[in-house]
Amino acid sequence: MWGNNWLNTDFRAFLFNLMQGRLYLNNVLHKIRPAKNRQNCTLCLIKGKRELEDRGVNREQPEYDYYLNLLPVETARHLFWECESVQGIIQKVNRWICGIEQDRGASCHLMGPKNLGPLQSTCYHIPQS
Repeated sequence: MWGNNWLNTDFRAFLFNLMQGRLYLNNVLHKIRPAKNRQNCTLCLIKGKRELEDRGVNREQPEYDYYLNLLPVETARHLFWECESVQGIIQKVNRWICGIEQDRGASCHLMGPKNLGPLQSTCYHIPQS
């Protein structure tokens, strides 16, 4: 994969940093500045705030912080495998990288199967059985 010239250099650098565990997501930033950064997934946080607004819950109510603290922590595993907010984008990138025109479900994933985890995975196509 690293020798493919059709992959943008910035994208290859991003994948390299991801595989090396060098992406500074909210789970790391929260440790540096806890008062400024939440460790929760940013996209899930936006979605959660919208849901609370729709239910009429405001920041002053104790339910607001309680609910937001229950949201998942932003890790590479969550962001690229589990987060519902990015699944559509991830699937499009997977199809582009793997050269697939139609959605084949979970047969192709940019980072490999979920059970491998971010550091052991790489980009490859898993044939559908």
